[in-house]
Amino acid sequence: MVVDAALSQAVVQLIGKGRSATPGESWGAVESTSDAVRRDLEEIMRDYKTLSQIDWASVDNDLIRGMDLFKENFSRLHPELDSAAFDALEWKFSWDWR
Repeated sequence: MVVDAALSQAVVQLIGKGRSATPGESWGAVESTSDAVRRDLEEIMRDYKTLSQIDWASVDNDLIRGMDLFKENFSRLHPELDSAAFDALEWKFSWDWR
């Protein structure tokens, strides 16, 4: 699968990695993206909400192991994202489960 640079950058911008002290979903930060990228981004965030609900018992309630499981599952579902996008999603995951 080829990396989608525009979508990957939109993920980073939406979550705020590199510009915000905490992760979030700033849709205003991505309002200049194309309609196609925005639709894909909405799908990614729906998938985030689903995949971030992991079975904590399966990772012995360990945040690091949970992050690894999340990233593994997410990267399998969205191989078009680059490492910066996965880093942003993992940052959000760790914050959401702090």
